[in-house]
Amino acid sequence: MLVHFRSQDEVEITTPAKVNLFLEILGKRPDGYHDLSTVMMGISMVDRLRFKLRPDGELRLEVESPPASSSKTRGDISTTGTEDRDEAWDVPSDRSNLVIRSLEKIRDELGSALGMDVYLQKGIPAKAGLGGGSSDAAATLVAASLLWARRWDRDLVSRIAASLGSDINFFLEGLSMPHGAADCQGRGEQVRPVNVAGPLWFVVVQPPRGCSTRAVFERLEPNGKKTPNIGVLDALASGNMSQLGAQLHNRLEMPACLESPWIERLKRELGNESVLGHLMSGSGAARFALCRSKQNAMQVARRLAARLPVLVFSARSWTVPPIEAQFKVMGIRT
Repeated sequence: MLVHFRSQDEVEITTPAKVNLFLEILGKRPDGYHDLSTVMMGISMVDRLRFKLRPDGELRLEVESPPASSSKTRGDISTTGTEDRDEAWDVPSDRSNLVIRSLEKIRDELGSALGMDVYLQKGIPAKAGLGGGSSDAAATLVAASLLWARRWDRDLVSRIAASLGSDINFFLEGLSMPHGAADCQGRGEQVRPVNVAGPLWFVVVQPPRGCSTRAVFERLEPNGKKTPNIGVLDALASGNMSQLGAQLHNRLEMPACLESPWIERLKRELGNESVLGHLMSGSGAARFALCRSKQNAMQVARRLAARLPVLVFSARSWTVPPIEAQFKVMGIRT
């Protein structure tokens, strides 16, 4: 994520989406969660958040969705509207949003009486499997540590992140690794660096209807055969993108197909495109394609946007300096 101080009491953070290049479910845990093995990569679809201290102790969140225009282009991201665009951007502003729950949790830990105004500009669609909510929560914990504690407390933030959600630690730690990729185990909170030979380009497609993570996991049936992630890790390290495209794997794709007919439709549509491989991200419903180049990604995105009532993005792997490196430049105490 990118951190920018507007003033002593106000900070802006740009935080990305992720795709799962590999996702295997290893088994169900006693606490109801699942042990998993996943390789995640940050991509240049982003949310932007602005945090400002409130002296009265209130926590307020305002959410802005993209304009309802039929199409737009922003930087290296191209999108088109959908028939049901409101679902993609249906993001609550109450405590059902992880932003508010993250603020409550870290404030209790810090013993602070201060409040926060949060302005969230959405660029990552909801119910997509792209980690938008977790990414926002990670940014919130960083901002709260900086504005309430007046320092960067990685241990505290990482511990709270693990208690709030499975993907949040990736956005705190995985994005500090080369090309923003990480091998995540446990519930996803155990984050290890992944070697990546170079940048990757993607097309990401979000259908009119998203998927419920809980519903997808409820449809998941036990499977004794577990696919290892070594093929994906080797391809990333060697820069063999054709091999990577062939090794993409997501155990949740089959149960998600039972939840949404769009999963199979997008699989067919991307199968007709000249891409290196394609896969559903997370628990869906977004599907991404690994592309040969920026030009290939933009061309595929335009064709899909012209013929389908979907949101289409072209994006590259996310590369920014680690959080600690940014803070060192700003002179923030750690």
